Formats: sequence, structure tokens, C-alpha cells
Amino acid sequence: MTLSGKGLKKRGLKNIAVAGPVSFQLAAVGSASRRLARKGRVTITMRLTFYPSGGDPSSQSIRLKLKKRVRPPALD
Repeated sequence: MTLSGKGLKKRGLKNIAVAGPVSFQLAAVGSASRRLARKGRVTITMRLTFYPSGGDPSSQSIRLKLKKRVRPPALD
């Protein structure tokens, strides 16, 4: 499986041995990153591609909403 899209940091191919949920680490880059820092949220359209062994690849587009993570203040 791979993830790609404008405004997303490039990630490598993820191999899965068994069917089930898969998690990816996402990061905004470029104008999406600047908008996320300024506004606190951004919507990105990404493409998820599945490469089965011995078959044709299948792709699906997904709209994803990213929210800026608010970190608690450090205790001194």
C-alpha cells in the first residue's frame, strides 16, 4: 500500500502479510503545512493505492482533515 497526495510528505511502500487495518504516519508539507500552522486545520485529498500480489493495483481517493495538535505547556 502507498499513500500520495499534494501537501503530504512522501512515504514509502508498506507491506502487509495479513488482511486488516493499516496505519500510516502523515505530515503536511508546503502550503498545506503553512495553512495548518496559520488556521489550525487543513483538508488534503490523498490517494491510497493497493498493490495485490498477482493482480492489478487499485486506487481510491480520500479527503482527509488534519488538525493542529495543541501541546500542553511544559512544567518547570
